[in-house]
Amino acid sequence: MKILLAFNGSKLSEAALHAVIAQRRPENTKVKVLKVIPLDVTDEEVRQAQASLDLTAQALRIAGFKTESTVLRDIVLESIVGVAREWDADLIVLCWHGRTTMKRFLFGSVATRVIHAATCSVELVRFRPYRCASEA
Repeated sequence: MKILLAFNGSKLSEAALHAVIAQRRPENTKVKVLKVIPLDVTDEEVRQAQASLDLTAQALRIAGFKTESTVLRDIVLESIVGVAREWDADLIVLCWHGRTTMKRFLFGSVATRVIHAATCSVELVRFRPYRCASEA
């Protein structure tokens, strides 16, 4: 199985990381960790993003997964869906804010757009602080 983990370093994306580790078997599973950053960031910000992803990939390797990580300067939606398609991912895992319908309408939702554009399955992970704290 090939899993694309969309990761931005937030508590929400950490919940998605923990979901992958807890719910999937590492045998024969490859995880690509992807972080998409704006086009106008500095080289230092790219290095910091890669360092963050390296730690995430290390956590997955410790759990037994084969991993790789990629930082892209691009538009989030197109990058997530495009990388999943190019890499032939079986599953995209990303965090979900759980916003109300009105907030999704006003501000948009990357998760909703990924669901509609992806050619593979998509798993949305909702951050629940009380669960994460009790599992730590």
